[in-house]
Amino acid sequence: MKIGNMERECVEKSVRIGLQIVIDDLVLLEREEEQEEILLNNKKMKISDVVVGSTGGGGGEVSSTSSSSSSSSSRVLKASPTLEALTHIFNRKKTYYKASQRQNHWNNNNSNSANAEIRNQMITAFRRQRGFRHLANYLSKRASSSSMESFPSLDLIREVLSALETVAMFPLGSGGNEEEDGGTANSNQQGQGQQQHLQLQSQKINAIHDECRAIASAVTKHIIEMDDQTLKKFSTDAIYKIRQSLGTTYQRIADSKTNNNHSAYPMAIHEHHEFWRELALKLITSQSLPLRLFGWEQVGKLIEDCEVHQPPPRSYIVSGAGTAWVNGRYEFDPRRVLENGYVNPAGDVQYVHHVPVDVDNPEQQQQQGGVAGKTLTLFRCTMRSQQKWWFLSEADADQPGTDKDIDYYQHKSKKWQEKKPPDFGWLTCRSGEDPPPTLKSLSVMVPPGEEYNTLEHKLAKWAIENGVIELVLGDSIHREIVSRSTELIKFLAGMCNVDDPIEPVVRDGVASPMQTDMIPNQYCLRASHLLMAWKTCINTRDDAVSTQIYQLLVSILPSLSDELAIPLIKAIHESLVQSLDKGEDHFLKVSQFCSTVAEKFWDPEGKTIPVDESFESMDNKTRNEILSLLWAVLTHKDALTLKTYMNIERFTFAEIGRQQDEVAETMREKFLAQCKDFLGNQNEELVDEAHALHMCQLTKSVLEGYDRADMETYAQGSGGFAEMLYEELVAYLKRRSKTPSAPPLRKPSTMSMIPEFNHTNALTERLQILRLVYGIQVNTQLRSDQLDLLWSMCVLPADKELFMTFLANASAEDPGPQLRPENAISSTPTSQESVSMNGKDHRFSNRIFKCLVEVKEGLQRGDNSSERSAERCISILNAAIEKCNSLGGSAGAVAERLTSLQEGSSLDSYLTQVPHGMRGVSSCKRIQVLAKVISRNSPTQANPNESTSQNATVPNTPQRFPLEIHPLQTVGAIKAQIGLRCNHIGNSIRITTGLGGRSRGMNNPNTNSMPDSTLAADLGLVEGSEIVAILSDKPAQQQSVDNLGSDIGPDILDQEQPSKSSHLDLSDLFSGDGSNGSSEFFSTLMVVLESLPVLDANVKDGPIQGKKAADTHSLVWDLLLAMPTNAGIIEKVHRAASGTDPAGDAMLVESLGGNSDWSSLVDFGHFERSVYVMQILDSLLRPATAMFSGLNPNTAAFLSKAMEDHSASFRINFTKSGGFAAVMRLFVESGNSDKLTRRRNRMGNACALRILKECFFNNDELSVEGQELIETFADTSGFLKSLVCTVIDDDGITYNALFRVLSLVRMMLESGPIFIRSFASLPGNLAETFLTSLLLWESAGSIGATGIQSTVKVRKTTEDMILAIPLLSSFALPWLVKALKNIDTNTDGSDEFFSVLLKLVSSVDPVGNEAQLKDLGASVCFKLASYPGRTSDTACTFNSTGVLCGCLKLLISLIEAGGNNFLVEGSPHILNTINVSPWSTRGRN
Repeated sequence: MKIGNMERECVEKSVRIGLQIVIDDLVLLEREEEQEEILLNNKKMKISDVVVGSTGGGGGEVSSTSSSSSSSSSRVLKASPTLEALTHIFNRKKTYYKASQRQNHWNNNNSNSANAEIRNQMITAFRRQRGFRHLANYLSKRASSSSMESFPSLDLIREVLSALETVAMFPLGSGGNEEEDGGTANSNQQGQGQQQHLQLQSQKINAIHDECRAIASAVTKHIIEMDDQTLKKFSTDAIYKIRQSLGTTYQRIADSKTNNNHSAYPMAIHEHHEFWRELALKLITSQSLPLRLFGWEQVGKLIEDCEVHQPPPRSYIVSGAGTAWVNGRYEFDPRRVLENGYVNPAGDVQYVHHVPVDVDNPEQQQQQGGVAGKTLTLFRCTMRSQQKWWFLSEADADQPGTDKDIDYYQHKSKKWQEKKPPDFGWLTCRSGEDPPPTLKSLSVMVPPGEEYNTLEHKLAKWAIENGVIELVLGDSIHREIVSRSTELIKFLAGMCNVDDPIEPVVRDGVASPMQTDMIPNQYCLRASHLLMAWKTCINTRDDAVSTQIYQLLVSILPSLSDELAIPLIKAIHESLVQSLDKGEDHFLKVSQFCSTVAEKFWDPEGKTIPVDESFESMDNKTRNEILSLLWAVLTHKDALTLKTYMNIERFTFAEIGRQQDEVAETMREKFLAQCKDFLGNQNEELVDEAHALHMCQLTKSVLEGYDRADMETYAQGSGGFAEMLYEELVAYLKRRSKTPSAPPLRKPSTMSMIPEFNHTNALTERLQILRLVYGIQVNTQLRSDQLDLLWSMCVLPADKELFMTFLANASAEDPGPQLRPENAISSTPTSQESVSMNGKDHRFSNRIFKCLVEVKEGLQRGDNSSERSAERCISILNAAIEKCNSLGGSAGAVAERLTSLQEGSSLDSYLTQVPHGMRGVSSCKRIQVLAKVISRNSPTQANPNESTSQNATVPNTPQRFPLEIHPLQTVGAIKAQIGLRCNHIGNSIRITTGLGGRSRGMNNPNTNSMPDSTLAADLGLVEGSEIVAILSDKPAQQQSVDNLGSDIGPDILDQEQPSKSSHLDLSDLFSGDGSNGSSEFFSTLMVVLESLPVLDANVKDGPIQGKKAADTHSLVWDLLLAMPTNAGIIEKVHRAASGTDPAGDAMLVESLGGNSDWSSLVDFGHFERSVYVMQILDSLLRPATAMFSGLNPNTAAFLSKAMEDHSASFRINFTKSGGFAAVMRLFVESGNSDKLTRRRNRMGNACALRILKECFFNNDELSVEGQELIETFADTSGFLKSLVCTVIDDDGITYNALFRVLSLVRMMLESGPIFIRSFASLPGNLAETFLTSLLLWESAGSIGATGIQSTVKVRKTTEDMILAIPLLSSFALPWLVKALKNIDTNTDGSDEFFSVLLKLVSSVDPVGNEAQLKDLGASVCFKLASYPGRTSDTACTFNSTGVLCGCLKLLISLIEAGGNNFLVEGSPHILNTINVSPWSTRGRN
């Protein structure tokens, strides 16, 4: 059914009739109630006359009076039976027309607009017929609690209030329409008629507002008089919507232009807030927690609304402007003030200043350029971006607020600064002069005498008089309520200093009624409120409540004055002291409060916390008290047991470390004095060691807050901290000597939080502190007698080790972590003997060498404790050489030494600066490179002047390839290496670290922002890492070191910048005379190395097995690799290669004698020494020319060419002189040793493999010289055995060594059948084990993508080798058949194994190899029968199917090769396993 106009008119007419019925019903009820009231009043009058005329007080009359009174008070008002119809008529969401019967929803095509129009017409009709006035009378009579049941439902009230919002929108001056107003005045009417019309209209609007306010008043009275039980029946959402509708109605009344004082702004708002406050009080005092929480939400809304309606300042004082005449007092523009003296803050806010005319000084007026008498404005302007900025301008008379204004200053305000002009942050415009001004607001824009009667003042008065804060912290305290009360307490704190005393305003001889009972700052937060909060906190057992109180108190601290904050902090401090005196435990509560402070105000960069909420925004006295409280917690004896200790310590020392800060300077002095008192007043007999150490650490931290000059002042002199801390260390060592036994040696770390005190950490920390206080001094350093005393008091080996480490580090450039660079140990020499190690002072060198000699003698005697002593001694040496930039050091130190050499220096001069472990290619890391092509411009956008020919051949698909990176290689050299591989320009390549990369001092090094001079060692690349190379069509933007910013860690910047020379010069210790290699220290070190045992555990080495075990044997090799290569050994190697005899000089070590032949240099009897020689050979045969990439290109090219030429000539001499044979002999002897010895020889075997492969191959191809060497082999079997044993007896073999073994084995096997038969006949089934283990190679442990690729490559290379050599394949078939029986069904690396078997089955003669194929068939069937099946226990377990699929493929291949002949033996096992009989048997049955 389609709805037409007739139907619509019918519905509208029905609605109007319904509306009329409601009005008539209200009128009828009103008349009936008036009649009843008249009758009741008449009855009362008659009864009163009877009582007055009575002479003796007849009982009947008295009873009648009582009955009448009772009837009046208990009279129940009737409810309107039709009033609920307004719920539907005034409802915005309901429509009046219904579509076809098939649809259940109301529809009117454009129903929303049509329905709104009809609804407005109904509301207008209701108002025109005085419906709202009658409704107001109806509600007012039923608002009291006695007539609560007859009051309409909240749904109806909500719709009525919604209608009032529409009614209250009629502004003064709106004409309405003829139907409503009875016709409008003629537009041409002038004079008296127009004025009469406006008066009538104003009266009408005032009447409308009175009706709205009457209904609103009745509703508010009804809600306020509800009891708890009634109020709980309604949802908080319904109450909120009613309150919101009331607020909207009052706001619209206030915004309308009317001459009604009760309705004008802001009186209507005040009237609504009065109800709002009463409602909030009723809710927060309710017994229902949901209602209380809702009430506190309303309190927060009240505060927000008070801020919205906060009157603007009355005036501003502008001062400090460079343009002098802009300064002055700016008054609020009187044109924007309402008749009642108020200002609507929603309107335009503008202030004006008239530049004064100096009549008495016309010359000054002339100097001002004629500006005297001009009018300047301080106003808000909406920009095109819709942001509102403030301007100090000379506004254009015709078009103010445009570009025609003369702007002097502006403020680019944020959202929260748009309401009123900010005091600070102004900027100078083109017409103004620096500096920009500052502003100060004065008073508020209200009628005189009403300054203390704003909404904010009334809210504060309401909160204090009703004890709202006591409700929060009273007996019924709840954490959610505490959380929601934060805004109110902040608000009350802000009301403490907002008022200035003003004189009472007298109007017509009477003081202002809104001002007589108010005094400045009368109603605000008091110190008693805060003390109550803290008392509640320490008395409650609910941690959640305590946490909320901490957060509440800390959040309001920035808004508290000294009068409020200081008593609170002192009370908290006193509770900490009382907990010590009275045995109460308030320490945890106080520490949690301090932790909240530290977390709240921790903002190291000053960007997270707003300025007005930061710690610095508080008064200095308050900050002093807070820092004193934090210090009291830090110095408490139980401080280190706190989980939040680090947060408190971090914040405290960050605050007292501020330079040129009055509070920081005061607190540093105070804390340092307390530390001094503690250090000087310790009782040696009764000392809490943990607390004593803690106070020493705090002393160090306080000292670090000073600059270098002040630190030196406090440290030096008699009674200075240096002397006090030294004496404290001596006292501690005296107590330490009484310890019954030495604690286990542990790596020094931060103070342990475990109850057991760690003396090792205690001594380490004290030595570091001593290093700091003496390191910052120029005139005072530790004397030798002081060092000797400390040494003599270190009676335990662990203590001696720590003291030796202290001596080694004391001469280093960096005084330790967390110290500023200016605190480094001074290099100024003194007359006294100091810790310094340079010059003629060799005390450290002598001591460490003496210690090493004692270790050597102990090891030679078989003393088991000497191994532990060796570990300590070698660890100290490693630390020392790392600090010695003149010998070892980091890659950055080596690069610095290389660049410091003069141009034209010899190759040997450069090589002597490079540590032993960096001279050869073996020091390079093999990484993976993923090269990707990214084009920034399309071909049509490319610059025609740029050549792209080099980039044209680059494939668009990503390329992956290996690359060897030297630690001294620069990023630029790496890019050039990648560019050469990819045929791309090096400067158009960007590299980023990928998988496996890590860096010292950096969690995630950003290689994009590193300059090309950055060293590869600083990229954190390890063996197997992956980098991504972005190949672009434009040069990558280079960034200088100065502009690296925060993208690069401090370690990288330190490596790039030239470092100062180290104090530690150990050249005498490490190299001796150097010329002939007769260093006694080096000889001693070698003896120690040979005497040390190697761990029998599977020492993992390389990416296959992970990080190697840190045994002493490895530590010695680390030291040797970090030292310079011994010149004497190098000379002997060259003499042996050249065939010349030495000129009467001694050999490096005793065992090498005086001959320079290869048998003495490479001797299995002295394997470690031979390994060192082979490392030299490896660096000579495979020199790392990339180490020079950081030098001048010409110099680098010259040195690289010289190294390559020297390497080529040395290779020839090395082979001819017998060096190759010597290395081969050593390698074979190693293979003939026992399994444990072979594990120990891993490093030597790897080095020998590199040398042998280099002699055999040239660019991975067998060279002519290599072929000649093969032909001269005397012990083929021994060489093959050593190669095989290197793999099968060492689980920790590296991938590089493994691939070299495969290359050499294949080279030998491809050299002829005799080598293959020799390989196959190796004893103990070595060849069989070798091939099968490599075909099934799986790396132990968790590995990355690079490791997985290498593992697959091992199996694939082995497969290719077997299939490429037919004779080897014939030997391999029975070995693989045998291995199939023992293969693990869960292995994931069997693809290559089965691939070889499948190809062998398909290629062999079935007749000639029938026995082997039958054996293979049986093995396949056995393996399939034993394959684990799926059960309920393993239903969710994933099993690898590689072996299963391989066996099934073999089964098919065997059937295709010989039918069932090869499966006769094995097939029954499968049938029995699956419990199935053969087909032939079933056929006979």
